[in-house]
Amino acid sequence: MSGAQLVVLLAVSLAFGATAEAKTNGVEREAQRRFVRANKQYNEGHYEEALRLYQAAYDLVADPAILYNLGLAREKMFDYEGCATAFQQYIDNTRDDATANVDAADKRRRQCEERTLIPVRVSSWPPGAAVHVDDGDSKAMLGRAPATLELKPGHYEIIVEMPGYATDKRVMDVEVGRRSNADFTLERLSSLSIEADVSGASVKLDDEPWKAAPLSREVPAGLYRVIVRKPGHRDVERQVRVEAGQQKSLVLSLPALPKKRRVVVVSDVAALASIDGADAVETPAAHELLAGQHHVEVRAPGYLPFVADIPVPDDADIELHVDLSPKRSKTEKVLLWGFVGSAGASAAGGTVFGLLARSDQDAYMSGPTPELLERGESRARTADVLWGTAAALSATAVVYYLVTRPKASKSKVVR
Repeated sequence: MSGAQLVVLLAVSLAFGATAEAKTNGVEREAQRRFVRANKQYNEGHYEEALRLYQAAYDLVADPAILYNLGLAREKMFDYEGCATAFQQYIDNTRDDATANVDAADKRRRQCEERTLIPVRVSSWPPGAAVHVDDGDSKAMLGRAPATLELKPGHYEIIVEMPGYATDKRVMDVEVGRRSNADFTLERLSSLSIEADVSGASVKLDDEPWKAAPLSREVPAGLYRVIVRKPGHRDVERQVRVEAGQQKSLVLSLPALPKKRRVVVVSDVAALASIDGADAVETPAAHELLAGQHHVEVRAPGYLPFVADIPVPDDADIELHVDLSPKRSKTEKVLLWGFVGSAGASAAGGTVFGLLARSDQDAYMSGPTPELLERGESRARTADVLWGTAAALSATAVVYYLVTRPKASKSKVVR
C-alpha cells in the first residue's frame, strides 16, 4: 500500500468511524458508499473519478474529514489552488479535534500553495499596453493587455506602460481562492517644450536634475515648476499648467545681470570718497561696481563736498576726477560779516537819529525856537548820512558775497 493510499484510508476512519456504527439514515449510508467508492478509485489511480465521488459524498454529509481526501485528489489532478483551499478548510474545521491530522494537512497545504498559479486578469484602455509585474525582488514584462497572468500567491505591483501615455501602477495581493482583476485607463501624455532666448541655458523641471535647453518632454497633465538659468543672467521661474494631451511650448527671456566695472575716484586734494553709503576711503580709491547709477560723495576739510549720482557704463571701466571747491577763508568771512554788521549798525543809527529828528520837529511845532529847528535839521542830516552808509555797506556786502562765493565742486568722467 502506498503512502497516499495510507492517508486516504486514515481519512476514511476519521470521516465515518461514528456514522458507520449508527447508520441512522439513508443519506449517511449513501455518503458512506460514495466515500468508499472514491477511495477505491483513488487507490486505482482514477483521480478524476475519485474527486467527483469525494465531492458527492461531501455534498451529502459535510464531514470535515472528507476535505482532506478532496485535497489529496485535487493535488493529483494538479489543481493546486483547489488542493490548498481544501486542506485549509480541513484545518479550519478540525483545529480543535485532537484526532485530526492537522500538521500533515498544513504541510500539504503549503506544498500545494507553493505550486499554485492564480489567474489575474489585466486590461488597459487603450489596449496593447505592456504589463510588468514587480514582486519586490524583480520586475518582468509578462505580456500586453488584455492579458491573464498566472501568479503565485503574494504581494505584487502591476505596472502598465504604453508610448504616449502616462505609466500607471497598482498594488495587489494575490491570494488563494480569490480572483483579482486590474483594469487600467491610461492618461494620454502631454508635450512640454522649454526654450531660452540665450544659448547655453539650463532647465530644471520640478525636482528633476538640470538639463540643457531647449528641453522637450512628455509629461502627465498637471502643474509644473520651471526654472531656467545661465551664468551672467537672472534666473527665471514660471509655474506652467499642462492639460491632458496638450502640446505646450514655453520660451523664456533671461535678462543679463549688470556687469561689474572698475571705478577709480580721484580728487585734486586729499579727500575721503564714499559710494552708495559705504565706509569712506582715501582717494584715489578703486571700486568694483555693477553697471548702473551709484551715489558718490567726496569730502575734504575746508572744501565744499561733492555729492552726485554717477552712471557706471556696462561696457567700460571709468575714472571719476573730482575737483573740490575751497570754502570761504576766515578773512573773507570776517570781512563779509564786517560789512553786514556795519550796514546793520548804520541802519540802526540812522533809525535812532531819524526818531530824534521827528521828536524835535514835533516839539518845534508846539513851541518854535531857533534851537529846536537847528537841532532837528542836524539830526535829520545825520540820519540821512547813516541810512546812506547802511545802504552802501549792504550793497558792498552783497557784491563781496557774490565775488567770494565758492564755486560748486565738480567732476569729470574719463573712460
